[in-house]
Amino acid sequence: MEYITGVTTLQAIFTIHWLAYCDWYKGVIRPTVYENIKKILACRTPQLGYHLYQCPRCRDVRLIPHSCKSRFCSSCGKIATDK
Repeated sequence: MEYITGVTTLQAIFTIHWLAYCDWYKGVIRPTVYENIKKILACRTPQLGYHLYQCPRCRDVRLIPHSCKSRFCSSCGKIATDK
């Protein structure tokens, strides 16, 4: 069994357990669930693209990854609910 230490996110849980869950429940999971989990796993990673921002004074460069904007994502869904 693998233990998650530190801050636990929904994305971390799916990263560790999603493939085993899919094997166990093969044929039962709806296609929309697969699509949303794929979005959650890619959320705020370079897979969805990113913007580069550079400070005009110190020239420090930051890579800001795009979010998935899925209402089922624990961070993006909160933002959508607040709007």
